[in-house]
Amino acid sequence: MVGDMRRMMSSRIVWCLGLTALFAGLFSAPFANAIEVSATIDRSPIYLDESVNLVLTAEGEMTGMDSPDVSPLHQDFEILGQSTQTNINIVNNTPHIVQSWIFEIQPKRLGQIEIPSLGVAGEQTQPIQLAVREFTGNLAVAGADIFLEVEVSSDNPYVQSQVNFTTRLFYSIPILNGKLSDPDLPFGTVEGMAQDKRYNAKRAGVDYRVIERRYAFFPEQSGLFSVPPIEFTCLLERKDPVTQSLFHVRERYSSNSISLEVKPIPRSFTGATWLPAQDLKLLDSWQGRAPKFEFGKPEARRISIDSVGLRAVQLPAVNFEENATARIYGGSNADLRTSQTYDWAVVRRTDEFAIIPQSDTRVEVPEFSIVWWDVNEDREKVAKLPPISIDIGHPINLSQPNEAGGNAQSEPTDVAQDRVSGVAAIGQWQLISLALLVIWLLTILAWYAKSRTARARSFNENAGRMQRLETENRLRQNIQSACQTGDAKLVSHSMLEWACVYWRDSAPRNLLELGCYLDSAELIEELQNLDRKIYAGETSSWDGSALWRYFVSALNARAKGQRNHQRRFWKKSRGYELDELWPGESHP
Repeated sequence: MVGDMRRMMSSRIVWCLGLTALFAGLFSAPFANAIEVSATIDRSPIYLDESVNLVLTAEGEMTGMDSPDVSPLHQDFEILGQSTQTNINIVNNTPHIVQSWIFEIQPKRLGQIEIPSLGVAGEQTQPIQLAVREFTGNLAVAGADIFLEVEVSSDNPYVQSQVNFTTRLFYSIPILNGKLSDPDLPFGTVEGMAQDKRYNAKRAGVDYRVIERRYAFFPEQSGLFSVPPIEFTCLLERKDPVTQSLFHVRERYSSNSISLEVKPIPRSFTGATWLPAQDLKLLDSWQGRAPKFEFGKPEARRISIDSVGLRAVQLPAVNFEENATARIYGGSNADLRTSQTYDWAVVRRTDEFAIIPQSDTRVEVPEFSIVWWDVNEDREKVAKLPPISIDIGHPINLSQPNEAGGNAQSEPTDVAQDRVSGVAAIGQWQLISLALLVIWLLTILAWYAKSRTARARSFNENAGRMQRLETENRLRQNIQSACQTGDAKLVSHSMLEWACVYWRDSAPRNLLELGCYLDSAELIEELQNLDRKIYAGETSSWDGSALWRYFVSALNARAKGQRNHQRRFWKKSRGYELDELWPGESHP
């Protein structure tokens, strides 16, 4: 009896210790496992009758994320299609999931439209503003099967400022192969921006698929310049109006040319380095509070220049003038980082300094400022960090200037008041601890109920995937068997049936499109030969061994490319081949 009571007490102690440890973990990092959600669009503004991709993302340590509730979108948008992407990383034996839902949406009206807050994984996203404009460009070319549009963000930019150059390819018919040229701008520097955008659009009542490619152009000379047309060369399938037979033809399409009048540096500009930017800011690692200086002891300070619409090489080095109270040593290498939004290049230059006091009373850190030109307001601006005066041995709050214009010293704190505040804080933390414990218990119950639902849904999804894979394998075996026996019609039927299973959302409509989807010149040639044999009724002498060999090779190459997809980065090159332009390949 006594032994049972001791074991019961020991068990209760273990449970209490376990709950205490768990609570401590929750208290120290209550948001460590929180789900982070976000909503982004791939471009804005857009024209009416164009679509835009809305990406909803949930990231965190959980499984079984439900599909987001997008019913609030139906008021102002049509949902044309959707897809999902999942990335899983194992961190400390815990799956960390990044789940993305991509919705292709099309606005129903003009104006500034708000994409409302949406429920994702139990959280709410922030609303997004989307500008929808009416197309006022040239409609003369609209209605054609294929045409090009080019656009610049400004036709009267300043020298060395960023100009966004956009190329759009519109097509309403299948294209077997295509190559799009880059802009030829010898009077400046051209940089590719992100990946191609793909969406739907309507021009002159015709529905088009659009491929949009964007460049950042930095003119290096002032004056009037003409930008040559962009060219698109492609292989099309045409039908003879008399014999109704199919044939291939290579055609070339050109855009209109654009004139740019690049303005020189204004004479009113007073800065040492010409910086025409959308925005420019200075950031200080001290964040408004300097460290506690000691005589002869170095302290580090990092100053960053953040700019929008400039290149990294344009940002100047941060330099300070020494004085009698401090020696300032700058680093030999700056940290340059470049990223991109949909429209602009975002650059940060960070310089690190060591400041060594040479006085045992005060340290004087001089002001640092940069003169730049705001291209939106078309005027000069100054970004600055004010001078700092610090007493040796005392930290100082830089965000509170005193009446004389300097920096105010932090006042001492009353010890008795600290103790009273500490006692009050203990009572508050006890209430918070109790509340967190209740929340933890409710979370366990909710997680258990949800995990059962998630396991059932996961089982059904896996069963569907297994069934689709079995169907693909069966059809590939049919293709192989028909190729070995030379049954041309069965091969054609089986390959198109396999393609409908493999590409469920956008299956190819004929054998030539199937070859283009797999991006194999040899396979395209064999499929063309097969198509001609079937059309001419000469299927008895057809040999399918070469077609099967090229088909297997194309599938292997595609599988290898998909495995390496996450490790690839988009690169700018002269011209882009089929896999950069057309549907059928997996794109992020």
